[in-house]
Amino acid sequence: MQNFTTQLFLDVKKFEKYQEMLKKSVHLAQAQSDDYQLAGFPNSRVYRRIIGILADHSEGMTNSELIFEHDFRPSEFNDGVKALVDNDLATTKQIDEHHFHIELTEKGRKWAEGLDNRRDKIADAAYGSLNEDDQRELDRIVNKLIDDYKGRDVNYTALSELI
Repeated sequence: MQNFTTQLFLDVKKFEKYQEMLKKSVHLAQAQSDDYQLAGFPNSRVYRRIIGILADHSEGMTNSELIFEHDFRPSEFNDGVKALVDNDLATTKQIDEHHFHIELTEKGRKWAEGLDNRRDKIADAAYGSLNEDDQRELDRIVNKLIDDYKGRDVNYTALSELI
């Protein structure tokens, strides 16, 4: 059993490398025609993440909710919001000196749908060769491992800060 467990570990590492390269391949293929880059705002991860969160909150959210509930750094968050507002993807409404409300415009909601479609393409490229039953079984096994990892006496937060 030990030899097989070691082989499984190595196979999963190899799988992770291929999965990461496949994800990059899909991103590069779409970069040629990517409508999801905002000129002057190179940190697309931040504004895309804000859009994804706001897409799930049709009534919008306050800056405090977004920053604290979703662990944004304030400076990155402010740059992301500026990118969205400057490109008519979101609007803000000042509440008081330190707080504002932000919500997506119709253009922003369409953008969010496009980002979801892009994520679906990546998922299909990664797991499309598995039928639905295989995908469910893989998901069940991965979640079983995740639950086991979460239940261990390990300070994952401290470890992630070391890396």
